[in-house]
Formats: sequence, C-alpha cells, structure tokens
Amino acid sequence: MRPVVGGGSQELLFGALVSAIDPGDQVIIQNPGYMAYIPSIALASGKPVSLELREDENWAVNSDRLKKLAKNKRAKVFILNSPANPTGNVLSKKVLEEIADVAIDNDLYVFSDEAYEKLVYGKKHVSIGSLNGMENHVVTLQTFSKAFSMTGFRVGYAAGSREFMEALTEVHHNISLCAPHASQVVAKFALSMDKKYLDRMTKEYDRRRKFIVKRLNEIGLPTIEPFGAFYSFSNIKKVTRMNSFDFADKLLKKAKVAVVPGSEFGKHGEGYIRCSYATEFKVIEKAMNRLEKFVK
Repeated sequence: MRPVVGGGSQELLFGALVSAIDPGDQVIIQNPGYMAYIPSIALASGKPVSLELREDENWAVNSDRLKKLAKNKRAKVFILNSPANPTGNVLSKKVLEEIADVAIDNDLYVFSDEAYEKLVYGKKHVSIGSLNGMENHVVTLQTFSKAFSMTGFRVGYAAGSREFMEALTEVHHNISLCAPHASQVVAKFALSMDKKYLDRMTKEYDRRRKFIVKRLNEIGLPTIEPFGAFYSFSNIKKVTRMNSFDFADKLLKKAKVAVVPGSEFGKHGEGYIRCSYATEFKVIEKAMNRLEKFVK
C-alpha cells in the first residue's frame, strides 16, 4: 500500500468517495455513528444507507445485516469506524474477518476510518487492511488529530492499493493540492517522538474511562464499557421519557453539563447520550456529580 497525505482524514475521505462512486451509488454507514460522513457522501452525489448497530450486540457491526445491504447492486462503499465514535467500540478480528468476507463477495470497498487507532484500552486494534485478500478492497484513513492532539493542524493520510491511490491523488490535487507544509513538519516530528508520551496520555484516558463508566452506571444510565476513543454512550431510556435532545438541553441549562444527544449520531442513537472524557479528571468528577443530581 502507498499513502496520500492530505489536509485531514475528512478531506481524504471525500476524495476517496469521489474516486469510488458514481451519482446515486450507495454508501453504507454505521448508525449510531459519525454523521459528518453524510455531507461528504452528498457532495460526491452518493446516497447514505444506515447499518443499524445495537446495544445488545455491544455496538458491533452485524455482518448479516451488512450482507443484506451490500447485496444491493448500487452499494459501493462501507465506511467502517473502529475504534468507533460515539460508542467507543473496538471490533474484534473475527468481526473484521466477517466484514472482509462480505466486502470480497460483493465487490465492496471498505473505507476504514481509524482516527482513534492508538487510543485503545485492554484490547488490540486490528486494521481491516491487514487481513488477507483485502489489498484491493480497503482504503485506510488516518489522522494526527486524536493520538497526537493536532486537531487544528489538519494533517491526515490515506493508504490503499496503488491504483486507487493514483486516482485519489488526482482528486486530492484538485481539492487542496497538499496539506500545509508547516503542519507536515509538525506531523513528522510527532512520528519521531518517544512512545512514552502517547503511553502516558493513553493511561490517563484509561483512568478517566474507568471512572466515568462506573459513575454513569451507578447513576442509572446503562453504559457499555468502551474500549477505544474517548467517549461513553449511555442509555437514558430507563430514567426519562424525554428524547435525547431535550434531555441534553435541560441538562445543560439546569446542571451546566454538556453532553451530545444520541440523535446526532443517527436515528438508532435516539435514547442515548454521548459523554467525552477528553477533559480533566476533576472536571469529569464535577460533571458526574451534577448529572447524578439532575437525574435524581
């Protein structure tokens, strides 16, 4: 595989979509999932199709449901996100192998968004591009924004087959030409840093993760343990009849705690809220105490 460096993985995803689909082609996305993919799909004249993820399946991709969607002759791409936003799920190698089988059998591209690849706790991240037979079916998307905290620098890269990367390069040149030179210099330095810095950050995220999941469950908001990224995804249906937007709105106004309503991640995210633990431990403690008082 050869890489293409661009102004963030979102730009490269758009370029990959332009390279892969024709107007009206279907792009399968996880739901609940990162809905910011949809504008890119629309700009590329594609049609987003939702693949339902379920809490009782630990938010994993169900290969049988994926297979049904992939059999549509207009289905061309599946955007895979693991570790996942908003659920924090990290797909096992077994599930990835099932997805790979579906992709190969149905001539489906997998665009694998691995933005949180290095932020994994107690599990091993497996890249679907490393599996046998996937060389011509996968475009792997990476970013410096999360693991290296370089959000504003806008640097990412895509890797795939030579043929696909040549097509993506042509599109990329007509979108942004190249990532900012200064940002590329910083990214190069980030890659040379001692791994201890990343390990220290991941360890701190893990401490916050364990605390916030424990507290959310104690408060009465069932929360499956996330093994990647820096989010928790909690079920609010047992404590309220409000929809997730109204719950988040009232929580912000009354308790001054900000969460993201699950409806922002698709219709199958309704009834949930996403919390982030990418902030100071003491802030999380204060937020959980306020959330508990609000729920009671």
